[in-house]
Amino acid sequence: MADPVSIDVVGLKALGKSLRDIDKGLGKELRLANKAAADVVAVKAKTLAPVVSGALRQSIGSKASQRSAAVKAGTAARVPYAAAVIWGHNPRPQGGFTEPNSFLIEAIGYEYEEIKRIYDKRVAKLAKDNL
Repeated sequence: MADPVSIDVVGLKALGKSLRDIDKGLGKELRLANKAAADVVAVKAKTLAPVVSGALRQSIGSKASQRSAAVKAGTAARVPYAAAVIWGHNPRPQGGFTEPNSFLIEAIGYEYEEIKRIYDKRVAKLAKDNL
C-alpha cells in the first residue's frame, strides 16, 4: 500500500514540548487544535467520498494527539474495500479493476487554508494566554 499523505506543520513537536514545559495542561489545547483541523478535513472528505452503500462515507473519522492529526477511512471489519477504493487495485484473474479515488487527498487540498487558519488562531491564542 502507498505511504499516507500528510501535511507537516513545521515546529509542531517543538511547540508541544515547549507548551508542556510551561504548563502540563497546554498539551491538551494543542491536541484540540489538531483535532479541529482533522475534523474539517473529515467533513470535507465525507462530501467527496464515493457512495454505493454509504459504509465508506460513514467510516470516515478523525483522531488527534498532541503531535499529530489523522483522518481515517474504512476498517478491516466493516469496510475492508476502503484501501482499494482510495488507492485503486490492478486487474485480478477473476476480473475487475478499480481506479484510485483520491477524495481524502483532495479534502486536504480544499481545506488547506482553513487548516492554516485553525492553527494560526489556536497557536496565537495559546501564546497570548500563556506567554
